[in-house]
Amino acid sequence: MGFFKAIAVGIGWLTSSLAGISAVFYACGFLINRVQSNLLGIDIIIQLNHEQFVQEGGKFFLSLGIELGNIVFDLFLVVSILMVIIMLLLKLICFFRKQTILNFWVEQKERLQNVFQKHQKGFKVVTYSFLLCLLLISSEDPYSLDDPLEISNLLYVNNKTSEYQKPVENIYQLLEQGDAQKLSNYFSNNLIAWLKVVILLMIIWRVTSTFKYRFLAVSPFIIIVALHTLLLPMLYGVLKKPIKYPIIKIHLKDDVRGEIKHKSFLLSKTNSEFIIWDSINKKLLWLPVKGVKSAELFQLELLFNPIKKNISKDKTKDKL
Repeated sequence: MGFFKAIAVGIGWLTSSLAGISAVFYACGFLINRVQSNLLGIDIIIQLNHEQFVQEGGKFFLSLGIELGNIVFDLFLVVSILMVIIMLLLKLICFFRKQTILNFWVEQKERLQNVFQKHQKGFKVVTYSFLLCLLLISSEDPYSLDDPLEISNLLYVNNKTSEYQKPVENIYQLLEQGDAQKLSNYFSNNLIAWLKVVILLMIIWRVTSTFKYRFLAVSPFIIIVALHTLLLPMLYGVLKKPIKYPIIKIHLKDDVRGEIKHKSFLLSKTNSEFIIWDSINKKLLWLPVKGVKSAELFQLELLFNPIKKNISKDKTKDKL
């Protein structure tokens, strides 16, 4: 009976864990898709299903894991180099003092412990003050954290960069040019800022273990970590998620006449309508299904692709 009870408990725990993970994936996927839809100016038009939210949330955490892995690896290399330098300096000091590294380390450790025990409270207050100052200095201006989220209506020709302030205008231009590398770097900087405040929170939680008003002391760190954590999936939706849609070729019925010859992207398709973006004229087109004779779908492509624009310009120069 005990064996089957353990299995039942394990299945219950696994089910609740999967439900919790799915809820987190759904919430992040929802934020990512809504932010990107607002970026393009189609948030009112496009309707996404729940499966897309969960899938997008999973992609977000996968990308986040890869980014964090790269950051931690770079940090490990830096720490390793510093450790080698410190060991060389210790060897040099021990050589002149005619002492082994182990004895020197034990001696200095005991000395620091004695000093810390005598002035434990003062050390913790000084450390807390230093970490709080470090948090305020290293953290970005709260008003500038959501700069990328101010951009919207990217698909429309009447959208002007002059409407935005300089930092937001720079991001707008990178989005319009399709400069994925610089946008990815911008997201990586935000991820590093999030990692820094998380590390500071972990340290400060340890430092304030004996504080009477511990939660009050830690609250600034918790607020900033929560703000960065909430903004992270939204910034991913603007800066990191590729803006890809399938290319579509529409053949209209005889009574409508004609054919959409420009390079067009299928943004949404329902039982009653096609929503298409004309990439040449930068126009959003709504077509009823009744007016469409046939439609051909092609591969996914980026809406904004600077490489292809440059190729087309070179071709026109050659013709001239």
